[in-house]
Amino acid sequence: MSRRKSIVILSVLAVLLAALVFFSFVPFKAGYYDYKTFFGAMNIGDDIGGGVHAVYQADLSESENSAEEMQKVQNRFMDLLKKYNFTGATTAILGEDCIRVESSNTNDASTFLSYVTNSENLKFTSSSYNNSEAFLTGKNIETVDVRYNSLNQEYVLYLKFDEEGTKLAQTATSEIVSASGTMEITIGDTQIFSSSLSEAITTGETFISGMGSGTEGYQTALNYAMQLDACSFDVNLQILDVSENTAVAGVFSKTAVIIVLAVCFAAVLIAFPVKFKMGGLVADISILFFTFVSLFLLAIIKTTVVNSTFILAVLFGLLFISNAMFMILKNVNDNFKIGKTITASLSIGYKKSLFAILDTSIVLFVASLLFYFVTIGNMSNFALPLFITIGLSALASLALSRLLAVCIFALASEDKHAKLLGLKEEA
Repeated sequence: MSRRKSIVILSVLAVLLAALVFFSFVPFKAGYYDYKTFFGAMNIGDDIGGGVHAVYQADLSESENSAEEMQKVQNRFMDLLKKYNFTGATTAILGEDCIRVESSNTNDASTFLSYVTNSENLKFTSSSYNNSEAFLTGKNIETVDVRYNSLNQEYVLYLKFDEEGTKLAQTATSEIVSASGTMEITIGDTQIFSSSLSEAITTGETFISGMGSGTEGYQTALNYAMQLDACSFDVNLQILDVSENTAVAGVFSKTAVIIVLAVCFAAVLIAFPVKFKMGGLVADISILFFTFVSLFLLAIIKTTVVNSTFILAVLFGLLFISNAMFMILKNVNDNFKIGKTITASLSIGYKKSLFAILDTSIVLFVASLLFYFVTIGNMSNFALPLFITIGLSALASLALSRLLAVCIFALASEDKHAKLLGLKEEA
């Protein structure tokens, strides 16, 4: 490879690595979009960050089949918890009329669980229609969503009514508009919206504006959406308890995890240059790419939960790439010692390591797939990061590190290759 081409490749890799580091650690705002960083986009599991749980008692006095009704309540809870990305959430029916819901310890989860109530408690009213009697309730709402109005650059609340609600909304809002009245939305005795209507709601869809922009606007719209969605249960649910759960490893578990990971990562990055000099730097750069690309892929997967099994999978991936790089560099060193040229030593070292790395990768790939499709809960959460980290570690150790080594060789004269890589030719 020519010197010029090597410089171009190394420059591009340096820019990519810098970009990955930037997006991993630096949050920023671009217009209405607030970037959270790779770490900020991940959900913390309750075994590390603590959690929140709530217990509800259902009023089944008018239900003919209490077991079926409780199953509907449980299914609705799971649908909403999934919709609002409360990953790792669990539900359990207790006895005949109670249900327990647990989720990771986030403000959104705690707020949502405190909102849950009967659909009849959500009412659309107007003093200009039917003597302020409700013309729509929570049971008429089919969809609630947070959307962005690019024209006004603000978040809005989107509502879609069911077939019955569409007809009722058209009749009521037509009279409200004619009377130049206002429409109020209340939950229980609390009014959450009051707005004049410029036109009747004839299509069964409407937008509620005034939420604002940026993070604050999105959070406001999300909060209202959760309030409306929480009023979608067919039976009345009384909150018996809403409280936080302490992390399994204690209140300092999150800090301890960060310290342990940082120490392990630093130890690996320091050990390679000490042992293999420039070859160690090649290993370090490969490991850095592996780490930040893994974080990127795991961050864009909404189901990722950073819990104990996730940490174990990441450490397993770090161990795998560290072992692979050590094996490669040792093979290179061994071949140079028996009189091979540095170029030949590099080629033979990678070839000798290839099958061992691929064999282990295939076994772990198959194991991760079995974990993912056969198991549930924490072991399922172990499988996906294991699959990603093993795949990336094999790619980084066999392909990226070799590209880096070839580029570095091209920048140095033949007599400096051994010194750069910390190799000593035997007499």
